[in-house]
Amino acid sequence: MRTSRGRATLALVGLLTALGVGSHPATAEIQKTGTASVEVEPIRSRWPVMREASGRWVVLGEGIAKHSGSEPLNIRSVRFRVLDDGGELLARQVFEGQDLSQMLGVITYDAQGNASLKPAGTTTLGPGDVGIAVLGTLAGERSTPTKAEITFDFDAGPARKTVVPLIPFSPGQQMSWPLRFASGRPWVALNTFSPADPVPSHRIGLFLTPADFFISQRFAIDCVQMDLVGQTSNPPSSLQKEDYYAWGEEVSSVGFGQVVAVVTDQPDQEVGVADPAHPAGNYIVVQHGPRLYGLYAHMMEGSAIVSVGDRVSGGQALGRVGNSGDTTEPHLHFHFADRWDGLDPVQSIFTSQGVPALFWNAHVTRGHRHFPLHGTTPLEWDLVEP
Repeated sequence: MRTSRGRATLALVGLLTALGVGSHPATAEIQKTGTASVEVEPIRSRWPVMREASGRWVVLGEGIAKHSGSEPLNIRSVRFRVLDDGGELLARQVFEGQDLSQMLGVITYDAQGNASLKPAGTTTLGPGDVGIAVLGTLAGERSTPTKAEITFDFDAGPARKTVVPLIPFSPGQQMSWPLRFASGRPWVALNTFSPADPVPSHRIGLFLTPADFFISQRFAIDCVQMDLVGQTSNPPSSLQKEDYYAWGEEVSSVGFGQVVAVVTDQPDQEVGVADPAHPAGNYIVVQHGPRLYGLYAHMMEGSAIVSVGDRVSGGQALGRVGNSGDTTEPHLHFHFADRWDGLDPVQSIFTSQGVPALFWNAHVTRGHRHFPLHGTTPLEWDLVEP
């Protein structure tokens, strides 16, 4: 939820339990080579896919390799392919060497079942370890992608593959951008998917429960406001939160729904100070559909003007942009997730799977090109304007 834009490594979020990964494989295969046994499967049985503003398909997901053998086993590479219904190859990536170490995380468990993350760059699975490959690519607009193939190659034994069905995502209503354009300055989409960096910081936050792996921020977007010279504050790099263009801007509901959670008593941090114990700071959650919950995070203390149980419409004001929680500067963090259990104001943010964020009635500027947002999503560094 921080707006830092450097290269990140796979991270674990929240309390970890080691009662099993508990995912539901689409097609899982087990590799057995002597004392080595590896099960390869996706975190989710089906992946939702979406179009970005120019019309290309965004395919995001994760594959895991669970090692139940007695000897260490090294992952040599991970191959990722996207195909259409006729079997035509739409996108292909091979991760090895430095690329592999950046998109792969390895979780290990101690004798008591406590999980921890091995050092960045680890590609070897010890007995009981789980390797997580964070994958993402763009596929051309001509054909609809219908399946993804994830193949783990090992130094010992044959490769193993899992196949994941791909389903075009629809939110069930036309969603609007969650921020106003009254200032005349564009909003910039950060820490979301980019073909140059398919592993933005939002995608590396994992939460383990006894039943599953969760990545609630899989499709999250950080929204900052920027001037014509590329600065987000005046003066540039100010340490005063009030100097940031996004500070105090109105946050509005992306669509109709019902408010299911409101936190409004967290203090706004000064720039350079963060509160990782309350990562979302002040936030509002709106249920926009049967399995569609919008999280509006880092809002200004006391600015919420809705309450739990309120019904809201698209474009209705919810509160204002602040700098609360684990943040580097004033901005709005927004994402959609498939559930909200409401059991804990912090952990409930993470115990869900992130789903695509699609918008209508705006457009993006990407270099010298302009694209409408019409059931599509912005990419990293896109300028979002009316």
